[in-house]
Amino acid sequence: MSDFAPTISAAGIDAPDFAKILAVLNERVREIFGDDIYIEPDSQDGQLLGVYSLALSDLNAAAVAVYNAFSPATAQGNGLSSVVKINGLRRKLPSRSQAEVRIGGVVGTVIRNGIISDGTTRWTFPEVVIPPAGVVTVTATAEVDGAVQAAANTITQISTPVRGWQTATNPLAAIEGRPVESDAELRIRQTRSVAKPSQSLWESMYAALWQLDGVRRVAGYENPTHEYDANGLPPHSVCYVVEGGDAEEIGQTLLLYKNPGCNTVPDSTTSPPFPSPQDVHLTIKDYTNDWRKINFYRPKYRRIKVAISLEPGVGWSADVQAQLKAAVVTYINGLAIGADVSYFRLSSPINMCNKAFVDAYNVTDIQISADAAPPARADIEIGFREAAQCAFDDVDIQIVAP
Repeated sequence: MSDFAPTISAAGIDAPDFAKILAVLNERVREIFGDDIYIEPDSQDGQLLGVYSLALSDLNAAAVAVYNAFSPATAQGNGLSSVVKINGLRRKLPSRSQAEVRIGGVVGTVIRNGIISDGTTRWTFPEVVIPPAGVVTVTATAEVDGAVQAAANTITQISTPVRGWQTATNPLAAIEGRPVESDAELRIRQTRSVAKPSQSLWESMYAALWQLDGVRRVAGYENPTHEYDANGLPPHSVCYVVEGGDAEEIGQTLLLYKNPGCNTVPDSTTSPPFPSPQDVHLTIKDYTNDWRKINFYRPKYRRIKVAISLEPGVGWSADVQAQLKAAVVTYINGLAIGADVSYFRLSSPINMCNKAFVDAYNVTDIQISADAAPPARADIEIGFREAAQCAFDDVDIQIVAP
């Protein structure tokens, strides 16, 4: 490594820091003027050498940042946004809440610029045509940005009546909007995107679904056998569970990438129960202009509650409590679809938060529960088409005496 300048090798870039540069400058000055020269930090010469060292270390830091900006693994901010463009990706902007809505009416009815309401917020959806089944599933989007909430079966008011349009309802709660995509999330999506040109249709399907706007989580399952599998999937079928994203875009992607002759579930051959509120059934035209049935699941959410008992330390505060709750919520909501909630692994984000605040508390007990079940010190099993979900108020912190 150079005494002052950065060097690049097969291992990457390496650059001396302020302390290294200052030590080398002090050594060189003593070689020139002798060991008896006084260049300690309280001297004018020592301070001047410190200024030089700081300037060189700042230049080195800038060179390292530029070098790292060319890799998705190390780039940050605008640099990361630029480098992922080579993969055809853009950082996702703040999104609006979306809800799957079933529109019913007279076959052939055309609905343009449809607007429905839950009584508080208006939701819009693109042009649709009522298919022969008499019901079509569309993705409605809130008119305002942010985490707009809408419980199941509340978006039922038709705000722009059209002759032949009879009903509207959302069988599932709306998927809330989100802030701008973080660097960590964009790196994960970039890694997944490189599988899109893969020779494996399975990997290509995953990559294509992850690139769709609004998609947050994806889980896929296939049954290549001649028998029903453990998940109840029929023979020679594929099943995808997708959180977020436009239903029509998801259906088009499934039609494009699925194996020929392979059935998509859920449908009437699926076991367990069919239909369910999480089913999405689409009728899409293929390249031959024929109608094709495409099906997939939205995740069924399991409400997870966490009870934490702890002894507060000298650094305990309301801010620490809020950060602790946020760490638990982020961990649980970040679990993959179908991933169990591990009682043991939940201690990791709790302890990491404590480390960040320098031992502000001592955890004495952790218990978790799902839905209406009582809390316990045990893992929670999540079904293959289910997803764990936790809100800020679902984390209860009990203060106990030391």
